Amino acid sequence: MNTLTIPDLQQGHQMQTIRLRVTRIWNCIHTISRILFGTAFVGVDYQGNGVHVHIFEAHAGLFRDRLTEGNVYQMTDFIVAIPNIPDVVVALTYMIYFHGHTILHEVPDHVGIYDRHFFDFSGEDAYEQVARWETFLTDQGVVIFSGMRVRSYYGGITLTSTSATKVYVNLDIPKTSQAQRMFARMGEANGHLEGNN
Repeated sequence: MNTLTIPDLQQGHQMQTIRLRVTRIWNCIHTISRILFGTAFVGVDYQGNGVHVHIFEAHAGLFRDRLTEGNVYQMTDFIVAIPNIPDVVVALTYMIYFHGHTILHEVPDHVGIYDRHFFDFSGEDAYEQVARWETFLTDQGVVIFSGMRVRSYYGGITLTSTSATKVYVNLDIPKTSQAQRMFARMGEANGHLEGNN
């Protein structure tokens, strides 16, 4: 099995090969004009690291019908670069860009060792900074609103949906269990306080 992981990727256009599971995929649509400007997906390696992969519309037709959410793919010959597009779903210092010569093959026999979902909750502690740059999107749970744009609005912070937004309810992941335990503790504390009144 190919052992290259997302942290091992070298920036630039070098001949590299990596296997990633597509955890979410979406068509990128400009909010106002509704013009399609590519396809993107979140890929996760066998160690659970995630990366945003973007395919500009000029090359998206080569890959769009070949990518299926949940499947594992081996990809070779792509560009690893600093994000230069808005609405990047994983807050890394780099992302993957496909081009016309990228080679993509489905790898059906290793699905079980890859996480089925990947969410980047890192923005929840730094909304002010995320809202200033408007580059990276954020994810939120127990109902997980994935791919949300963080913006400043009349002195407050708001979350708005994008073409990358998906909603997951009661997804069986550790972050959901954490949130449920937190809400249960809050409910117990509120019940205790109400009982003292």
